[in-house]
Amino acid sequence: MNPVRKIAILDTTGNFKYERLIQIADAIQIQLNRDVQPVWFVGATVKAFRTEVEIPIDWWVCNIVTDITEGANLNGIHWYTGDGENRRPYSKAKYKVFSANLQWFEADLTKVISEEIIEKCIDPFGELKFKGANPDPNSQDGQDVEFLVELGDPVQALQNGYYINDVFVTNFIFQSYFYLTKQEGIKYDFLGQFTEPKQLGEGGYQIYQRAGEWYQAWKINGIKYFVKQGVPITPSISNAPKDNTLTIIFSILGLLLVSVFFIPKLFKKS
Repeated sequence: MNPVRKIAILDTTGNFKYERLIQIADAIQIQLNRDVQPVWFVGATVKAFRTEVEIPIDWWVCNIVTDITEGANLNGIHWYTGDGENRRPYSKAKYKVFSANLQWFEADLTKVISEEIIEKCIDPFGELKFKGANPDPNSQDGQDVEFLVELGDPVQALQNGYYINDVFVTNFIFQSYFYLTKQEGIKYDFLGQFTEPKQLGEGGYQIYQRAGEWYQAWKINGIKYFVKQGVPITPSISNAPKDNTLTIIFSILGLLLVSVFFIPKLFKKS
């Protein structure tokens, strides 16, 4: 029998009308049951709540917050509290205003909410992995790796999403994303943006484990970077176009932004 999660969405910022929160919850409910469940075999009941005291004790909460205490630069996170049989998954999405375009701002936020909820539903404790070849072409040890299943990470950029009613939700990968070889007639993500297994969208990343150590693969300005956990991403000129100085400069700027906004999320997840 496929599991059915119970997910509560709670706005702790006071910036959302309850009616809008209901619309967001309804859209993610549709996404999980219509789009995610047929390929990942996990369903959910998603509901918006006005206050924390209304939420049943066995529901997993996604809080909309103004600050993520696990990391000041995180946009969203899913993790858990407790240990053993007492583990309790949770997720957070940060409410932040840095753009005059409020429609774009809300789309960014609801995409994060969608991503953190569906990732939490599929792998609440960060334990689901798929084996595969080492994605780093410079690795010579021939060892396979284990990819952590994070449905929204490879399609990280804002444009990699779609609307359900008027709520913007994240694109997400299928189990076929982890196939060892390309197969004709197979979709690797919901929107069909990838044409082969383990592709990365611009700004997307993968988390994988090799020989007991964690690594990340990033795609920034069309260039892939492979870094060990705890080691800063530094641009490799040998991997960049040698005849395009501007590309190198923008790659460096992109890496700086990644270091500020996204790397802490990877370390927390792993």
